[in-house]
Amino acid sequence: MSSTHIYAFTWDECIEKYEKAREFNDYTRLSYIYLKSTKNCLVKFRNFLIQNPDPEFTVKAMSDNIILLEKYMNNLIPNYSFPKNSLEQIPKYLEMNSSKPILNKEYNYFVKFDKSCNGVHAKNRIYTAKHCNIKESKNLHFDLNYIETKDSSKLKVAKLNLNKKGVFKYYSMSKEGMFYDVLLEEKNCKFYKVKNNPTGINLSLDLADLNKKDEIRSTCLAIPSNSGGGVFQDGKLVAIISKTVFSKEKFLYSIVEPILEVDEQ
Repeated sequence: MSSTHIYAFTWDECIEKYEKAREFNDYTRLSYIYLKSTKNCLVKFRNFLIQNPDPEFTVKAMSDNIILLEKYMNNLIPNYSFPKNSLEQIPKYLEMNSSKPILNKEYNYFVKFDKSCNGVHAKNRIYTAKHCNIKESKNLHFDLNYIETKDSSKLKVAKLNLNKKGVFKYYSMSKEGMFYDVLLEEKNCKFYKVKNNPTGINLSLDLADLNKKDEIRSTCLAIPSNSGGGVFQDGKLVAIISKTVFSKEKFLYSIVEPILEVDEQ
């Protein structure tokens, strides 16, 4: 695909999303997600043009762009090789129709670091990934680091239960800011322990990975730039997202780092 296919290519925000879709052209699922984001951007821009005409852009051109993107998306769908979990945005504000929207309390637990990483504030610590190399963070074990905090969070930690499904929550810290300001959520995540045998594309492999005899993997995707995101069970933090592993366009698994040692189950 070429950016010349998008008539409104001078509109930076939508084009950044489209370029992100092209960047992940080899990963069908990710390409689809970013194309959908581009489409949503164009729909909003078209609605804006209806109310605020601009001689540089036309409503028809935006409609043509949207149709073209839908065609690309429909062509990608049959090639999916990905679990049937759904990726959703967590609303930032509650009661939007009121005069004073209320911030969703879940956003209070998450921190965005400059190095494309998340942090999750539970009790008196902010947990993140060791490979993020966050200043002043200390290592707890393997790829799990933490920062001591003066203020205490209401979020509690618990032991990961391999026999129970969980939820991934995180910001996608892409440079383009695709989902930089909104938390993503994926439910029905399954977990399993395996002997440590790295496979697929794992760009942040380090000594912490090689020293592990076993690792905990998940069926949930967690799109790239998610390191340090939270893994939850029953509303409690049980792990952080360490890495996502692909092989060509096929998603293999995500690696999570438990907060507390996992019992044999």
